Amino acid sequence: MDLTAWAGLDDAARLAHTTSLAARVGGRALTPSTLERDGVEFAFVPGGRVRLGFDAERWQPTRGQLDSYARSVEFGLPENPAEYLEFQVSAPRTVDLPPLLMAVTSAPLWPEPDETEAALAERGLRPPSPDEWEHACRSGSTTLFRWGDECPLDRLPGKGFEAEPNPFGLRLNFDPYILEASTDPGVVLGGDGGTTICGGHTGLLAWLPLAASFRDPELAGLFAGEEEGLYGDLEVRAVIEI
Repeated sequence: MDLTAWAGLDDAARLAHTTSLAARVGGRALTPSTLERDGVEFAFVPGGRVRLGFDAERWQPTRGQLDSYARSVEFGLPENPAEYLEFQVSAPRTVDLPPLLMAVTSAPLWPEPDETEAALAERGLRPPSPDEWEHACRSGSTTLFRWGDECPLDRLPGKGFEAEPNPFGLRLNFDPYILEASTDPGVVLGGDGGTTICGGHTGLLAWLPLAASFRDPELAGLFAGEEEGLYGDLEVRAVIEI
């Protein structure tokens, strides 16, 4: 089922679909879009052809965002915020993805990468690919952040509206300190590990790690040196293929 078809269903039809999926994977339906299996809550993520990434050159920041960024230029950043953003988000692209079930919340990894992979595989699970995670995060949005192009500039992220489940019912991409692993050892997702905030940045720069397409290759490189890149303080969001 693709995103368009899923969006066209009412709650009763969604519940029937989720109940059918729950029977297939040995779980039980909880809500029209979530089910539980082995004590873990999963949400249905429709597949299909989706648009991912973000075009920094077409970004139109608000006056407040521009003023906030200008106060950070002294830290050695480019004067043009779009130039900075271009290196912080994945490139625009169209991809075809399968529907899947994804854990509503992430969980800590096992001590070693192979232990994580093996433990997940034993339960018929795996980490998400970067594209699957980004699609699940966006849940159909094409804006800078999964909720829109604007962000609060008078507080740090983590405990406001951003912590509420997204339209797919997933609780993700709300705290920049939380880093999630993917099937690509060179890509970590969900934030920057708190690097920006710990560096004293507030306003726009504090929120950019929560951009739906955010990437930090330098940070990911710290993990890519280990087998599969799954270790340390990363968390993992389990996926069930359907």
